Amino acid sequence: MNIVIVGCGNVGFETAKLLAENNSILLISRHRPRYLTEFLERQENVSFALGDATDLSVIDNILDQSGGRFAKIDALVSTVGAFCPASPKDNFDKFRSSFELNFFGNLVPIQAVLKRMIPVRAGRIIVLSSTSGVFTYEGLSAYPPAKWALTSLCRSLRSELRPYGISVDVLFPRTIKNKYSRSFVHKHGIDPEQVAAKIAKILKGKGNLNHFVPRRYALLQLIERVFPAALDRRAGLRGRRKRRKNFQSRQIKNVLITGASSGLVKELAKLYSKTAERIYLVARNHQLLSQIKSEITQSCECVVNTADIDMADSRAIANLANTIDHTDLLINHAGTLMVGQAKDIPIDVYKQNLATDFFGPVQLTAEFLKKERKPIKIVNILPVSAIGTRKEFSSCSAAKAALWAFTRSLRRTAGNELQVIEVLPPIEAEVRWTGDESRYETRGTENETRLPRKALNVKGLTIQDIAEEIYEAERKAREIVLIPFRSKLFLYLDAIFPWVFQRLFG
Repeated sequence: MNIVIVGCGNVGFETAKLLAENNSILLISRHRPRYLTEFLERQENVSFALGDATDLSVIDNILDQSGGRFAKIDALVSTVGAFCPASPKDNFDKFRSSFELNFFGNLVPIQAVLKRMIPVRAGRIIVLSSTSGVFTYEGLSAYPPAKWALTSLCRSLRSELRPYGISVDVLFPRTIKNKYSRSFVHKHGIDPEQVAAKIAKILKGKGNLNHFVPRRYALLQLIERVFPAALDRRAGLRGRRKRRKNFQSRQIKNVLITGASSGLVKELAKLYSKTAERIYLVARNHQLLSQIKSEITQSCECVVNTADIDMADSRAIANLANTIDHTDLLINHAGTLMVGQAKDIPIDVYKQNLATDFFGPVQLTAEFLKKERKPIKIVNILPVSAIGTRKEFSSCSAAKAALWAFTRSLRRTAGNELQVIEVLPPIEAEVRWTGDESRYETRGTENETRLPRKALNVKGLTIQDIAEEIYEAERKAREIVLIPFRSKLFLYLDAIFPWVFQRLFG
């Protein structure tokens, strides 16, 4: 077999050692570590190339220059990943670069090899994730969100690549012992040889599976989706009843809402204008913002301020946070919609999608958490694709899966002082493209575009119903809001019977 291995850390190196005898190996890494020198001298079947795995032109060039030996690629083993403890509050740039390494360091090699696998309609893709790709813990590092985004991407790829005879397997190992790196030493966990042996076994077996190493860690995915309160308690959060009682009594006077030109947030703004003293509305569409402001101010005395900014613009977000002294409630709803197969979507589009749907909300949250007077509550509104990725929705699903992971990490880090609420609206809400945001609309509206896959039936549920449900949930201090409640079945099906879920909705 002709196998491309990207990343020469512990698992990448051990995999190359294990497979080198009977296969042709092309190793790609940003650095050439010393321990590779002797190995490369002894192995005629192994080639090495220096290259940045996050740069598609570099990886394409390496594969082109490999000559006839790798004109056909049988398998890609992508092992790029690194942990960086930087939080967005302390160093947003480091947080962002860490995320991009862990996500694009795997997406870019995948796109590069697909150009060679699809014409021959065959190939294996094996991606190294981690257990952080299915559950989150205390701390606000970029690692869990990046791994959740990567998991979401791979699930979408399975549906898209199945017709081409290409399989996608994902490994979720627990912490791996670090035997080679000088920058980060971890002596606890499983041996990288164990993960390499699993990769070798995958190459001989059926594809399109998730693999947990050790196998019992598959329970983490089930617990995260079905019993998240167990992980909350493990992180040191007080009981839900105590938290809810505490946050129910807190007054919400200032509200900041992003993505405010959408129909859903418009209805939310109307509801909060009845009780809040001041509302800040943020979106790119100045005309729609002015219209919403006019409607609200005509019916109540609430002060409404608007800001037409792009949530992908980090400088604009920082300036916005500087102009607002305090907000009791932050509602993140800004988002973009990009539909298309992962092999066709340019890397820059993925970056733009992540900038608006993930980095924007995270940075805005971090800016307000830096303030002396912090928010009382943060509400992140996520599409259901954050749970179960669908075919051709890899870009927006990956971004929202990342935000979902960040939401849970934030709750487990600051949940006793700050209430963090995740909202998942209807499965088959109508989506209308407004130029920069996805909008949930009522059935029967003009220019509506239905999601192109089957889903749970939500007939009769209007956009006003959804807004009222979110408003009441926040007032009652609920932390996980699925609308309608039977959408919980969607979540359970994905957690307990993922193969059934993939067949029905993938």
